[in-house]
Amino acid sequence: MNVIISNQRIVSLKRLLMIMAAIMMALVTFTACDDKNAKEDENGENGGGGGAAGKRLKGYEQTSSKPEHYLKTEWSYNSDGTLNRVNHYDKSSTLVQYVTYTNNSDGTPSKMVLHNGGYETEYEYFYNPNKTLQKAQVSFAGNILVNIEYTFENGKKIREVAKDNSGTVTQLFEYKYDNSGRRTTTTETDYSPPNTRQFTRTYNSDGTIQKVTYAYGYGDNTLVTITFTWENEKPPFDNEMFFCW
Repeated sequence: MNVIISNQRIVSLKRLLMIMAAIMMALVTFTACDDKNAKEDENGENGGGGGAAGKRLKGYEQTSSKPEHYLKTEWSYNSDGTLNRVNHYDKSSTLVQYVTYTNNSDGTPSKMVLHNGGYETEYEYFYNPNKTLQKAQVSFAGNILVNIEYTFENGKKIREVAKDNSGTVTQLFEYKYDNSGRRTTTTETDYSPPNTRQFTRTYNSDGTIQKVTYAYGYGDNTLVTITFTWENEKPPFDNEMFFCW
């Protein structure tokens, strides 16, 4: 499936989803994921609770043996602790894209917009009365391209399914947790083109995420590592919603 922009440039839906996977990736993230504010996260996987209260994600760096895999992010927040913006930089520290956020009155994100080379991809989030994330819609140039559905079990997200407007599944994320409730592995399955990747997490002693490792995929099995940096004594925010790995 392709999106035709101004009858001149064609951007594949898969490309848009891959960009957001790098963010969530979050997401573009998205895709995001967990529905609670980190202050309520007793297991500490999101940087709150479990000995990690008062820590907030400052950014992360994605590296491998190939320069083209490099990505560095910087996260910024509003004075009330809600997410404001995420900047993405390449190896030369050039800003290549950024994400802006709009939040509901209860602090949950309502909208995320990816600004990429003059084009904007919009993610809108919908919750149930318990503030649990139910679904998201991905729009480009005013057209809804993808609908994302979330499944939770015992307060943890166990599945995330992306479907196009025909109802065809285009992407699937499945999540596994340890006995402490911390996410350990994510299996991503793409259907166009077919590809499966597994993401593995390690944690710091305080419960914050230390690293995510995975094989890049799509014909390139280079090992990629995402390393996280945290801020101390800051209002925690549930960045986990935007991590689809």
